[in-house]
Amino acid sequence: GRGSGGHDVHLAEQARHALASLDAEAAEDTGADDFPPANVGRLIDDVAGAACPMAAVTTDIDPLAPLVPNRVVRMLARAARAAAINAEKHAHARHVGVHVAIRRTEVGRVACTVEVADDGRGFDVAAVNSRRLGIRGALRKRMEAVGGTAGIASTPGQGTTVTLGWQGFPDEVRPDARNAATRDHPMFERVDVRPVAWVAMGAVA
Repeated sequence: GRGSGGHDVHLAEQARHALASLDAEAAEDTGADDFPPANVGRLIDDVAGAACPMAAVTTDIDPLAPLVPNRVVRMLARAARAAAINAEKHAHARHVGVHVAIRRTEVGRVACTVEVADDGRGFDVAAVNSRRLGIRGALRKRMEAVGGTAGIASTPGQGTTVTLGWQGFPDEVRPDARNAATRDHPMFERVDVRPVAWVAMGAVA
C-alpha cells in the first residue's frame, strides 16, 4: 500500500484504505471509560442494526460481569459491523442474527462473545484468496490486535457464522503497551547528574 512498483492496483488501494483505518484507530483516545456490559450489548445492537437493518440482535448479559475495556468494545463493534455489512451486501441473506454474550468467569475475568450468523449463499473458507483483505483484515487482525479471536465458519449454500471473542480482566494491558508506558514515564527519563556533582564538589570545598 505504501510502496511503488508493479503491484495490483485494486489490491494496493485496499491496502491503503486498511492502513488509513488502522492509523485512525491508533490515534484515538485510549483513555476513555470502560463499558458496563449492558452498554456493550446496546452499542453492538445500534452498530449492527445500522449496518444491516434486517439484523435481529439478541443479548445474554451477566449483570455481575466486570467492565469491558473501551478498546476491546470498539474492536468488537467494528468487527461485528464488518460481518453484518458482509451479510447484507455479499451473502444475499434473508435472515441475519447477531447474538452478544457477556459473562463473568470463575477467576473474575470478563468474557465477551459476539456471533453474527446469516442464511446467505455461504462460501468455501479454504478457497478464499489469502490476498483478500476483507476477512483477514476486518475481522481476524482487528480482534488479534486486542488479544481476541475471530472465527469464520461457512458452507456454500448454507450461510456463514462469524464468532468474535475476547476474555480478560477489566484493567488488563497487553505487555507491549505496558512496557511502552514504562519507557515513556518521566520517572525513567535520563537525568543530568552534572549540576548535582558541582554542588557536591562546592560543599566539599
